[in-house]
Amino acid sequence: MNETYFLLSVEQWQSVIDRASSHDVEMFIIRCWANSQTVSWGAINAFKGNIVTADTDRQTGAGAIGHITTWVRAVTEDNTATCYFWNKENGSWGIGYDQTFNLRKALGVSGKL
Repeated sequence: MNETYFLLSVEQWQSVIDRASSHDVEMFIIRCWANSQTVSWGAINAFKGNIVTADTDRQTGAGAIGHITTWVRAVTEDNTATCYFWNKENGSWGIGYDQTFNLRKALGVSGKL
């Protein structure tokens, strides 16, 4: 399936955050994006208390990213929507500058980085 990068509005981010609020890993990812625009599969594994031993450990992050993707698709009403870019070179999911600004506003933080 082709995926489409969507710039979420502040309101759409608030809806995603509402859905994620009871999920620790997903909120960790969202906060990483708000702080640094990126999160790696290694950081997600570390958050979960894991030490990676194989490349297949990327699946740990992919599962949590999948939940966020499901919520993004629900709020955008588009089954191809994503809010991130996958960087397979360094194993991370990143979001753009404007995406970060809207996310930070949805989390109650004003101003750009």
